[in-house]
Amino acid sequence: MKVLNLFLAVAFLMVSCSANTSTSTTTTTTTTTSTTTAPTTKSEVLAPADFEKKLNATEGAHLVDVRTPDEFGAGTIDKAANIDFWGASFKDEIAKLDKDKTLFIFCKSGGRSGEATQVCKELGFKEIYDLRGGYMAWQSYKQ
Repeated sequence: MKVLNLFLAVAFLMVSCSANTSTSTTTTTTTTTSTTTAPTTKSEVLAPADFEKKLNATEGAHLVDVRTPDEFGAGTIDKAANIDFWGASFKDEIAKLDKDKTLFIFCKSGGRSGEATQVCKELGFKEIYDLRGGYMAWQSYKQ
């Protein structure tokens, strides 16, 4: 949203500047500096081995399984919290997490967690790692 607002502001400024058809010989230069910057998020999709290595090396990280409670109940990665991406309160629940802590996220095969990563970027999370292939890939990796 902030990026869109910034884009619209720049576009407006460009149109306003190009619409100046004054015949005066006086030249006026206006410099506008924006102090608002869009939050930067580091986001990466990692293979199971890299996901595990990064997770184990990161102190105080959030590990979130975005599958349904039934899927979660059938098995998950040790110490994962369940916040159902399809649940009505997903955005509210994920927003309660500390956005300055690294977020590790996964689903069944990678689709929902990819969408959840986009939501988390919009919410201002600083660093997000998504498990490539989801829990299915994790299970294969662990066998």
